Amino acid sequence: EEIKNIILNTLPFITKVNFCGGEIFLRNDIMDILAFAAKRKPVNFVTNGTLVTSEMAQDFVNMKIRSILISIDGTKHHHDDIRGRSDVFESALQAIEYIVKWKKDGNRVFPRIVVNSVVMENNLSSLPELVKEISRLGVKNLGLQMVDNSHYRFSPMKSISEVFTIPSTVNFSPSTNLEEELIRLHNSARKAGVNIDIKPQVTFSEFSDYYSNKMDLSPFYCTHPWSQMIISPYGDVY
Repeated sequence: EEIKNIILNTLPFITKVNFCGGEIFLRNDIMDILAFAAKRKPVNFVTNGTLVTSEMAQDFVNMKIRSILISIDGTKHHHDDIRGRSDVFESALQAIEYIVKWKKDGNRVFPRIVVNSVVMENNLSSLPELVKEISRLGVKNLGLQMVDNSHYRFSPMKSISEVFTIPSTVNFSPSTNLEEELIRLHNSARKAGVNIDIKPQVTFSEFSDYYSNKMDLSPFYCTHPWSQMIISPYGDVY
């Protein structure tokens, strides 16, 4: 009820509602919350797909959920290794298949499905094969996300200045030309009919520079305090 009241109280000031975690489907009441929000504003959510059933996928379509971002960090070997379980890759693909099926059965455009991958050295080589896999399932969007090593959201800060400090990054080995690999991935994805979405919206060169801590962040401005309201898993609103 508290979350529903927050949604009601913020309706005049928001254009959409995004749900993310952790994993949102660990909440027993999340389907009820999604339905409540979707009746009032466009709803998007992030999931790893492991808990999504066919019945839930049908509900997503009937609720007219706007978009679903499913986290898959490479092909089976890489994704399962990163997640520490041997079955999560198949579960994520099964979730996609469920959603695609109910969209086709209902002749619906939404929800839009986006597969999201965090780029790391140990999964970079598997991303071209992931493109082929999601294209086969009918997914047309792959998001590539930078590793975020900033820990201020999960541990106490000594100073507010830490929020504005460039986080340490994960360096690729000298033999890896990340920019070239990303361009090659983009070209192969285009041939497969899959759109690559870089997060945040930067060039391949800037994306590569970030991993060697060379990226100049001065031209970028954070607008989140004026455009988004976030409710943390602990109930904090900011």
